[in-house]
Amino acid sequence: MREFQPRLGFAWDPTGSGKVVIRGGYGIARDQVFQNLTLWSIQQSQPTIYQTIIDIFANNPGTSCTTGPLCSYVLGSPLPAPAPGITTLAPGARGRASDPNLTDAWAQQSSIGMAYQISPDYAISVDYYHVLGN
Repeated sequence: MREFQPRLGFAWDPTGSGKVVIRGGYGIARDQVFQNLTLWSIQQSQPTIYQTIIDIFANNPGTSCTTGPLCSYVLGSPLPAPAPGITTLAPGARGRASDPNLTDAWAQQSSIGMAYQISPDYAISVDYYHVLGN
């Protein structure tokens, strides 16, 4: 995905001595939405539905798994292949819906500051930073 994320900044030494600097900047920064939201959106646009299988045997002492690929699974071996072409939710399952107009989060970020060198080992710096999240 192409995203426009402009940045603009400056630094200025008003005295020309190298002891005072005024600096500032502005930019737009974008971030990704949670990966699971992206996956859910992809799922919504396809006929196949992906679901999570919960092993009820682990929570019910005295019961055991007797059939299916999960019953014979050994830790470290390849995972069983998913069932092909599931197009309906299993009984008791819940679907997820994402806003079709969902966009990546972004923020306008601006700053201004000044630094003054008191001596070769010490400086004073004052900055203001503002973030407007969208």
